[in-house]
Amino acid sequence: MGESGKYLKLDAEFLGYSTVLKQQFAEHRALISKDFEERLGVLYDAQTALLACLGSIYSRPDREFPLEEVTIKVHRAAICSSVTQGIELVEIALRAANYAQAAALIRQEIEAVEVARGLRQGLQKEGKTPRLKALKHLGKNYGFLSSLAHLSRSPALIEATNILNTGIDPNLNSGLENHMFCLHLVALTGITIDLAELHPFSDTEYMSQQEQLWLQSVCGMLDKKGFLSPKKAPSN
Repeated sequence: MGESGKYLKLDAEFLGYSTVLKQQFAEHRALISKDFEERLGVLYDAQTALLACLGSIYSRPDREFPLEEVTIKVHRAAICSSVTQGIELVEIALRAANYAQAAALIRQEIEAVEVARGLRQGLQKEGKTPRLKALKHLGKNYGFLSSLAHLSRSPALIEATNILNTGIDPNLNSGLENHMFCLHLVALTGITIDLAELHPFSDTEYMSQQEQLWLQSVCGMLDKKGFLSPKKAPSN
C-alpha cells in the first residue's frame, strides 16, 4: 500500500524469482546428494540393517498388553511409530546438506529414545520434556544438535549454510554428515530395542536370531567409532 492509501498493482512476473530459487536449490542438491550412499559407506548399510530389523519386528502379529500397561505401552508404540515414519526425512535433510534441519530431526529421535526409556522405568511424566541427565552417554553431542537446530551456534551454522561463499547453496560437509548420521543410527538402535520389547519374537526372546545378529553388528560398528560412549561433538 502506498502513501496515497491505494493498493499497488502486483507484478506477476516478480513471482518468477520463486521458480529460479527452487530450481537453483534442486540443481545444487542433486549435485551434492548423488554420492551420499558412497560417502557414508558402511554407515548407510547400518541404516539398512536397522530398517530391516524394524520391518521384521513390525511384521509380527500384535501381542495384547496387560490392561494396567496399556497407556504406557501404547505411548511407547506411538513413539516408535513416529520415529520410524520420520527416518526418510532425516536422510532427505542430510542428503541435501540441510544440517540445521537434520539436527532438529535427529535431536527429536534421541529425545524419543529417552522418553521411551523413561516410560519403561516409570520416570517419564506425561507432557514433560525428556530427562536430560539420561543423555550423558552422548557427551556434548546433544548440546551440539540443539544449538544447531536452534540456530544459536554461529560457527557451526556459518559452516553448515555456506554463508561466506554463495550464502544460499547448501554446503557439503562430509565430516559433519558422517557424525550426524552416526547419531541418527544411535537413536534408531534405541528405538529398535524398545520396539522389540513391545513386540517380542517369542515368550522368551525379544528378537529373532537374525535381528539380534544384525543389531549386534550395528552396535559393534558404532562402538568402534566411539558413539556408544561419551564422545566430543564437532569442533565448531
